[in-house]
Amino acid sequence: MTTSLAACEEEEKGTDGFTVGLLLPSRTVPRWERSDRPLIEKRLKQLCPHCTMEYANAQNDAMRQRQQMSSMVTKGVRVLILDATDARALRSSIQEAREAGVPVIAYDRLAEGPISGYVSFDGAQVGRLQGEALLKAMGDKANGGNVVMMNGDPTSPNAALYRGGALSVVSR
Repeated sequence: MTTSLAACEEEEKGTDGFTVGLLLPSRTVPRWERSDRPLIEKRLKQLCPHCTMEYANAQNDAMRQRQQMSSMVTKGVRVLILDATDARALRSSIQEAREAGVPVIAYDRLAEGPISGYVSFDGAQVGRLQGEALLKAMGDKANGGNVVMMNGDPTSPNAALYRGGALSVVSR
């Protein structure tokens, strides 16, 4: 969020701040509402006390998230933090935000399109840790044993990272 921090410092010199849009993908995973949203709100207030946050949850519906993005851009948000419900389906919405001068920060999942930044974790390291935990749990059965691997949503860029990390340990 360095782009918005610089803009915030500039804004605070003359006005009362600006609005940041936060778009989360669902309510089915408790962390979005219980952890991510409150932590982002808290950090925004620390970085920019005069800024406000517009929040929307897509409830696993890519079309709804497209509409939410469009609405936020129309309302004048200055930056969007987006955890995409479907990385590919939001490409044109991200392009529209860019054309309107609204930077989009992909959060947690890499979104397709002209994003301005990406904030996430090391998915390959997560996969390596999962692979190590699996081998440890299997003990002696790991040598010559069979493992069935479920690779997650093929549209999720993170799934490929998890897989690659796990295979780097399991296939040794």
